[in-house]
Amino acid sequence: MGRQNKSEKIIYQNSFMEFQTDQVNKRDNINSEEWKQWKNLSDLWVSQVKKYGNNVMAVAKKDGRWRDFSWREIHEEVKKIALGLISLGMNYRDAVGIFSKTRLEWMETSLGIMLAGGILTCIYHTDSPPQCQHIITNSDTTICFVEEQEQLDKLLQIWDNCSTLRYIITFEKCEYDKEKNILTFNELLKLGEKLLNDRAANQELEKRIKKPTIDDTFTLIYTSGTTGFAKGAIITHGNTLFCSWVFTKIFPIGEDDLAFCFLPLAHAGGLTLTQFSSISAGCPIAFAEDMMNTAMEDMYETEPTWMFCTPRLYEKVYNQIMGIIEEAPWFRKYLILSALKVGYKVSGLKQAKKKISLPLRFLNYICHLLVFRRVKDMFGGRMKVPFTGGAPIAKKIIEFFAACGMPLFEVYGQTETSSIVMCNRLDDYKIGSVGKPIPGVKVRLGEDNEIQVYAPELACKGYNKNPEATKELFTEDGWLKTGDVGRVDEEGYYYVVDRKKYILITAAGKNVAPQYIENILKTHRFISQAIVYGEGKPYLVALFTLDEPEVIRYARDNRIIYTDFRDLTKNEKIIETIWNIVQEKNKELARVEQIKKFYILEDELYQDDEEVTPTMKVKKATIEARYGDIINKLYKLPKSEYTIREKKEENTD
Repeated sequence: MGRQNKSEKIIYQNSFMEFQTDQVNKRDNINSEEWKQWKNLSDLWVSQVKKYGNNVMAVAKKDGRWRDFSWREIHEEVKKIALGLISLGMNYRDAVGIFSKTRLEWMETSLGIMLAGGILTCIYHTDSPPQCQHIITNSDTTICFVEEQEQLDKLLQIWDNCSTLRYIITFEKCEYDKEKNILTFNELLKLGEKLLNDRAANQELEKRIKKPTIDDTFTLIYTSGTTGFAKGAIITHGNTLFCSWVFTKIFPIGEDDLAFCFLPLAHAGGLTLTQFSSISAGCPIAFAEDMMNTAMEDMYETEPTWMFCTPRLYEKVYNQIMGIIEEAPWFRKYLILSALKVGYKVSGLKQAKKKISLPLRFLNYICHLLVFRRVKDMFGGRMKVPFTGGAPIAKKIIEFFAACGMPLFEVYGQTETSSIVMCNRLDDYKIGSVGKPIPGVKVRLGEDNEIQVYAPELACKGYNKNPEATKELFTEDGWLKTGDVGRVDEEGYYYVVDRKKYILITAAGKNVAPQYIENILKTHRFISQAIVYGEGKPYLVALFTLDEPEVIRYARDNRIIYTDFRDLTKNEKIIETIWNIVQEKNKELARVEQIKKFYILEDELYQDDEEVTPTMKVKKATIEARYGDIINKLYKLPKSEYTIREKKEENTD
């Protein structure tokens, strides 16, 4: 597609910001019934295909190079998938699962399931066999798409325990028992292709496209599952239609923009905000080649203009840049820090809606040319609206990107609300807050300051086959309970304090929000995860995982001898360095929030080990159960000790 060259980027970006600000001033005066122009999501898709036809709909890497795919090309594949599924005996309202990383075929398959009248079952690509079994049996999934051998092997382990599962379809070539009902994606497409000119098959497909109403179930999106098995939120066609439509009214993206998609599409944010918001706006989508490993490289090559992302990526980029600044020669370091001072000042004036003087504008432009442009180029150079959500992010990180002229816009929502409830706006934002409610949504603080939402268009129907949990989800007067503790300031901006279940009460009776402390600790480039404990205790302790590349580089620069990374986490110089970092971060915290003892875990936390969710939220109960003895030992240490040290074996020779 006609993506601009580097010399055009500055003009493009400035004109966009002026256009967007002018548009969003009217954002809350929208026709709340307009989204009902589409009968269901299939109607939305078919309408947009007719409207945009030969325009670019998707950008993806095929055979080592980036290719553009038009709306018509994608629709042709989607139709083949839908007809192929019907030929396999898929009935209207059958549940069909996708167990794969984000890729072009994920989107095409989800649309094919939708056109065929199926219920999309979302399975995270890293889910374990027991998790997959729970989701498949809870949803009564009949057909499941998998990406590659890893996912196929997991399903083969549990297939005999899944009575409804009849077919598995693989995106990649895999090894399997030929007697099983397993097809490749290409084989399914060929089945559908044979029916493209079949009158009866097309009549059946047309009937299924028109049949769902906005109140019918579109997808089952399973919660991150920080405690126990995930619950399947019942998301309707109307939920997704309204959410994606209102998002594009607040942030008017369009066909000249390019979304970047690498988050799991099994996540409500990826599916609704990236995929369906883009479809609703006629905006093309660029798909990362490998969502886990090549996101930054792919972003640089495709030059997207907006994306939705969890904080982890921004944290890593921020810490990487902080490392570069820390190790830079004195003059370069002075130049960068001076530029950031200018950026922080400009950002503060924008937040306060105050005028920026002409000399300061000029100085900020010089800083852009010398420093900030390099940060933006890491995201492709055209990035205009990066969104963050799905997990908490440190205020310091948002302030940094805002100073560089690329403010992160926090959005707040949950799986149960189809992704978004509140957000900051381009012309109305406050760093550290999650903004204000979107049009059509009411928010209040209930008992214990829990954030509660009233949004009939957004709220899910409850949890699939789980009436007890569904009942607990809503108050008696119909407000959805988010489980998050929040506060609201005098200007109407909301702030998330922490999950209600994670608020600590110390032995002195002080309430502490560990999320705030953890975010501050993670702003150092050496710390990848921080988990704070202290319920009923006299002080707080923390478990850390370290950023392996950054710590190894530090060890080499300082000639620290080690055998492997695990050995490095026990090295006295590294332990002393981390303690100095903790002491420095404690200065940003109230006395009751300060960390007194810590322990460095040898390994990063992994979803495969049930330690984190797919959006990288820590499963605290799992960590506490696994490392409870270490936490207890930290509280038994003498006052002079701040960590548990490995006992060295005495030499008996």
